[in-house]
Amino acid sequence: MKVRIIPVLLLGVICALSACNQADKPQEAPAQNDALTAFMEQVEPVIVVKMHLFPLANVAEAAEYPYSGTPVTEAQASLLDDALKAHLAQDGLWVCYKVQDDLLIFRTGGGDAHSKLILARANHDTGKIEQLDVVAWYTCDDQGCDHQEAWLADLDLDNHLELVLRHQKKDASGQVVSDEYTVLTQKGDGNFQPGLDSLLVKENYKMSM
Repeated sequence: MKVRIIPVLLLGVICALSACNQADKPQEAPAQNDALTAFMEQVEPVIVVKMHLFPLANVAEAAEYPYSGTPVTEAQASLLDDALKAHLAQDGLWVCYKVQDDLLIFRTGGGDAHSKLILARANHDTGKIEQLDVVAWYTCDDQGCDHQEAWLADLDLDNHLELVLRHQKKDASGQVVSDEYTVLTQKGDGNFQPGLDSLLVKENYKMSM
């Protein structure tokens, strides 16, 4: 009986030691997260006090436009969620800056197309870059113009950025028919939710055009 028990006990000890050794070994990060980290390290970092996000009619002719960005390549497409992949496929995609709370600013459109600016976030749990919203654009036709600009700033002084949106519509004669402000806030996870209107001083948010 003893002869049979001893090998079983030894096997248990060996398995326990093996498990301990495995636990002591550092777990390798998924390749997708490694790729996301490498991408983030290549993006120009900016510490935002107040950042004005505004579109431009012709990016190619504007040397001083701060959101010209660096092209996102097809090889980097696996890092993008479906919404960002659609921009990349249709109009091209440029990454401009990374700011606090792992937020990223992208541009889509250029040349003869009006630029649009996109706010996104890096999700290190999934290894993906996720679009939050298209925050700045300018389009016009025979019926009028539709125009939105945005601002990032820490309005409530909690060390996390708020997002202010100003959306304006004009009729064919150039008269403003609507002018709306929205305040969105977040707590550091990159996800925005409706914020307090009391944080908004409308005079501080002038449109670029």
